Amino acid sequence: MDGLRQRTAHASMPRGVPRPMGTIQRLIVLAALWLPVMLSSDLLRRGLELHDQGRAAEALPLYAAALEANPAAVSVLAPQAAALEEVGRIDAAQAVAKAISAPDRWQLEIAFALGWQRRGRVEEAIVAYRRSASLLDSMHDGATDDLVRTTFPNNAMQQVQMNLGLALRTQGRLDEAILSLQEAARLSEP
Repeated sequence: MDGLRQRTAHASMPRGVPRPMGTIQRLIVLAALWLPVMLSSDLLRRGLELHDQGRAAEALPLYAAALEANPAAVSVLAPQAAALEEVGRIDAAQAVAKAISAPDRWQLEIAFALGWQRRGRVEEAIVAYRRSASLLDSMHDGATDDLVRTTFPNNAMQQVQMNLGLALRTQGRLDEAILSLQEAARLSEP
């Protein structure tokens, strides 16, 4: 339908009936929906890069901006809480941690463990990795969805077991480290 006939067809539609969207209008709507998600993901990625370099104070504004861009981005909360704890803002870290739902608590434990390990607090990191593994185990045991039981916990558990094994190795606890690294390797098998 050419532009003139399309405008004429729209003009004859009764009031209150939504008009069909054109391609450009659809693209604008999609961009408006996805832009906050993409922006939030980019800000989170940049914040995590700084945080991994031990620059928690510089990561905090990026985490805040990621949440501002997409308030539903709960994946930002765990690293934000860990960064707040690292810079000594314990009350703020606890407040953010309370906002993390039970199924996502394992992420908080990993975030704290990584920060503690970076700062040489390896024993505390080991305890947090083990708590994360326990939380993931309980999620796995309670899951009824086969996809959740076979995919998600294994990928996360593989990360936890790998980090735990490396932390145990730095403590000279080689037997425990080997078991943890073997479990990580087992989880990576198809």
